Amino acid sequence: MKKLNTNTVYGKIIYLFHKAIQGLSYFSERVLNTIKFNGIYLILSLAFPLVLWNAGVTGDFIVSLSQLEFSKNVSFISIGFFLLALSTWVIPAFSIYFFLLVKGQQEFVEYFYERFLLFYNGIKSNRRNQFPARYIAILPWMVFTLILLYCYSVEKEGRSYLLLSIGLLIFIIFIIVVIDRIKEKIETLFSKSLLIFILIILLIIPVFSRGIYSDTCQENLSLFIFCLISYNLLLIFTTYIFLLKMELEQVEIICKYKFSFKLHLLLLIIIISSLLGFCYMSNDGILGSVSPIVILLIVSSFYILFFESFYTVPQTIKYIVETSKTFGAKSNFKGNYTLYRSLFYLIAIGFTFYLLYKIPEKEIYQVETNGAEILSMEDKKLIDNRESIESYFEKWLDTNHIIPESDSVMTNVILISGEGGGSKAGSWLLANLLNTELNYPQLYSHIFSISTVSGSTTGANFYMAIKDKNLSSNNFTKKDEKVDYMKNIVTDIYTKNYFSSNFLGVLFSDYVFNPFYKETGSNQYRDRNQILRIEEEQALLSAFGNSSTLKKIQRNSYKDTLKINENNIKDYYKQDYLSLWYNKGKMNDHEGNLLNPLFFINTTRVENGMKAYFSPVKANTSDIDSTRVIDIMNDFYEHQLKNNKKHSHIPTSAAVIQSEAFPLLNTYNFIPGVGHMGDGGMYENTGTETTLFIYKVLKNYVKKKGIENKIRFVLINYRSKDEEEEKKDNFFSFLTPKNKLMVQYTIDQVMRNPFNGHAQDALLNLDKEVLLNNQDLRDDKKDVIFNLMSPNQLITTRLISKKTIKNIFNTFENPKVDTLYTNNFNRLISLLNQQPNYSKTQSTNGKVMQKYMVYIQYASPDKKDQVAKLAESINNSTSNTGFYVPGIEYVPNFNINQIRYFYPTDSLKAVELSKFIENSKIKINRSLPKLDLKYFDYKNFKANVKTSQLEVWIN
Repeated sequence: MKKLNTNTVYGKIIYLFHKAIQGLSYFSERVLNTIKFNGIYLILSLAFPLVLWNAGVTGDFIVSLSQLEFSKNVSFISIGFFLLALSTWVIPAFSIYFFLLVKGQQEFVEYFYERFLLFYNGIKSNRRNQFPARYIAILPWMVFTLILLYCYSVEKEGRSYLLLSIGLLIFIIFIIVVIDRIKEKIETLFSKSLLIFILIILLIIPVFSRGIYSDTCQENLSLFIFCLISYNLLLIFTTYIFLLKMELEQVEIICKYKFSFKLHLLLLIIIISSLLGFCYMSNDGILGSVSPIVILLIVSSFYILFFESFYTVPQTIKYIVETSKTFGAKSNFKGNYTLYRSLFYLIAIGFTFYLLYKIPEKEIYQVETNGAEILSMEDKKLIDNRESIESYFEKWLDTNHIIPESDSVMTNVILISGEGGGSKAGSWLLANLLNTELNYPQLYSHIFSISTVSGSTTGANFYMAIKDKNLSSNNFTKKDEKVDYMKNIVTDIYTKNYFSSNFLGVLFSDYVFNPFYKETGSNQYRDRNQILRIEEEQALLSAFGNSSTLKKIQRNSYKDTLKINENNIKDYYKQDYLSLWYNKGKMNDHEGNLLNPLFFINTTRVENGMKAYFSPVKANTSDIDSTRVIDIMNDFYEHQLKNNKKHSHIPTSAAVIQSEAFPLLNTYNFIPGVGHMGDGGMYENTGTETTLFIYKVLKNYVKKKGIENKIRFVLINYRSKDEEEEKKDNFFSFLTPKNKLMVQYTIDQVMRNPFNGHAQDALLNLDKEVLLNNQDLRDDKKDVIFNLMSPNQLITTRLISKKTIKNIFNTFENPKVDTLYTNNFNRLISLLNQQPNYSKTQSTNGKVMQKYMVYIQYASPDKKDQVAKLAESINNSTSNTGFYVPGIEYVPNFNINQIRYFYPTDSLKAVELSKFIENSKIKINRSLPKLDLKYFDYKNFKANVKTSQLEVWIN
């Protein structure tokens, strides 16, 4: 064949084309072999950050690092990435020695180690070519840096993320190429000890500088993220130089082998010890101090080392034996790699069998107590003594309200629904309830039912605990103090990290550690659901034990209040769900307190996808289809009583966890007699289907009783913005074609359907039912639905930053943030505070006289009867006082006796009311209350306090 003349233009073109083909072929071979032999490591390294990124929850993960309490995690994350890089890069010399099982045959170990060295360092050969392991080692760190860049672009409100990410990738690749080109100089410039020293300093710097950046970043978060990006880039390049230096080190094979052996063994010890330490922290409920990113990095490192040590090593040894031409002469080789590879498969099969058949059943957490005892068994038949919705409503009205005879007076009955969406949904609902209460103090007495799903169930549960156990303080003289106190509560509860224990549980501890860790004083084994319950209890303890506003207000009595709150919270988290309404077989009298709202906790039976709920009332078969909805309390107690377990009860806190049992993050606990329970959003994600059922029953009741013109139902739905409204870009948005393929639509629907399936139907049916039942009523008598949408989509996450909480309260305080929400909220407060026809009355001389609304709050339950008599005396007075009391409210934890007015023009009426109360001769606590007059400027209350409104506070 004629030799190609490269001196001609044609020859040069052919030569260059030939070289390009060779280069492309070599590159393709390296790519394919890297994926083929390292695919599992690529998946383990990249899967978690990519999934979190695309799910949209990573922003709060990053922003939370700017908070002082999470500042150490900057170092922890860096150390985690460094350990992950080493786990991916290190040659598993310890496993090589273990699988060869040679004695006195060090030459074989060295021979195999040298072959591994060729593969891991990507040295070109005739057998197997692949990219060096150091590239794969730093790849997850690069992805994390792109996540940081995304957060930075969001903070700067820019839309050039794609260009920024491409630019950053080009920059990283360019620096790595430069490092590779000057690797000989690097080898002489840096010693191994110097690089190790630099890495140690870089990894621990954030621990000592946390006070500096945490103060700065609160004012300029984008600056903090920019510094974080720079810090991670510096670590990536330093780590890469270190790995390259170790590969280029000119020492004998035996020295390299000993270094790899010690490093591999050290990594195994560090990673396994870290995991066990995390397990202990998780079971004590303190793992929240460790970022979920750290957990994912350590778990990824563990599985990389595990698969590499017990699967890849024997596979590679087999490959070397089969492909080595010179190895056949070494006939005295006695490695048992095939035996131990078979042993690995046997262990894997045994562990799978253990998971499927031998791991203890994860029953829902139960408490051994006397409980409500409202369900019993007679002649092997369940006796359900729970109230019906109608009977409870009748007693609730009688206890919480005074229903005037006049049809001109409307009593608002509030039915609340909460949509799922993790901590964002819970914080949205809790913050809204507290904010509504701030503008309408009588809110709790008007809430008849709360129906929630998933994340919003936590918000409702925290609110119920606060009200049932009288945790909040009311000793505020300024509204700003109350607002700060309210912010502190929501912030302390929801800026906690509930993710780490979830991740650790689903990936490791629920199968390896927790099955052998029994609950103290119980035969129950812990799981990630029970640990989440403990973490939520500790969050509530934190909220009412560390509030700076409360400390300032309580002063000397703060420690006493803290102790009372601590005992009450622990009692709430242990108490039977039904004991919120019943005790010893009958309804609670609450010692003069308000009757609690009905708290419906919605969940899903995963065996068949049926809706299930925890209900404090029994439903008549005519009200609800029992073939479609499972009454958990009925089925659970029927099973327990038949099996002589009448003292075993489900606490409210455990029921809440089942409602928020998001797939994978939580386990599906088994409820005896019922089945395995999953997230309520799997069936219906807004809570409105249960509210619709309640509304139908109550509407029929008020019609039957002839009080339809006196009762107005106010339905409040706390919801997330629709995905179509949000239109938020994520990392993969630029990869999404305008015209989707059929498979893409299929994946979209599979991902969306479990939490969107029945939701739209439920919302639509509720709207239709309200419209149908109010066609013949005047506008001022009609029931009303308020959809209070969050300003952002409620992404399912369990770690939110203080910035997110700040944004929620900014929505309340700044009307320009979300005008739709502001308009709806103002309409709601106006409706609740409005003075209908009863605000004007006909006096004896025929003149129309304005009536003053008087809201009475009292601090001691034993004063209820006397305060009710006072209210009745004011309402029934024939002395033309011009006052009306719509109801009284028990508000604990204040020590003042005041009449408050909010406009200077109302001062004379306040004096008149004071004289009337004094002349009424109604004694409170065996004496006439001495009421001081106190002026509060209405401007401090967002102008929601109207003229002609007074408040009476009686200690």
